[in-house]
Amino acid sequence: MVRSAKQQVFVEEYLACWNAAEAARRAGYSAKTARQQGQRLLTNVDIAEAIRRRIAEKTMSADEVLVRLTAQGRADLGEYLSDDGEIDLAAMKRAGATHLLRKVKRTVRSGESASGGTWTEERVEVELYSAQVALELIGRHHRLFADKVEHELKMTPFSADEMAQAQHEMDAWKKLNSNEPESNG
Repeated sequence: MVRSAKQQVFVEEYLACWNAAEAARRAGYSAKTARQQGQRLLTNVDIAEAIRRRIAEKTMSADEVLVRLTAQGRADLGEYLSDDGEIDLAAMKRAGATHLLRKVKRTVRSGESASGGTWTEERVEVELYSAQVALELIGRHHRLFADKVEHELKMTPFSADEMAQAQHEMDAWKKLNSNEPESNG
């Protein structure tokens, strides 16, 4: 268990920047010795365990990844879509569906009109995660899309002489491997 508040701050800062010296500085350790302090703190068993615990808390489990991908694959944004094709972002926030958004970009343009007035145009671009990609990833996880390779084997029949030669070589190999003395017969 991490013993001091300073060490706990170090753990959180380390997880934010992944640099032991910087995390030590941010946690309040001396800037002169931050590099050594950071390395010493990382080798502390309690701090290393606290870091592992926090990573486990922060990362997604495999099940959570599949749940998120499933939500993307099944997403029906019709309830958030207006008749003019605009997405109601406020309604998505209220419903907790913003994880379906890949990107939201807002641009505001303004200018002066010919009559001397001013105008302002606001535009919001919304990009969603691809349902197709989500379905493909889930399908690959479940091995639904096995690559199939077709092979064609063309066999040429052996002649009687080739078969006799092969039988002779097989007999010689069997005798050699059975440690039987070869007869001259």
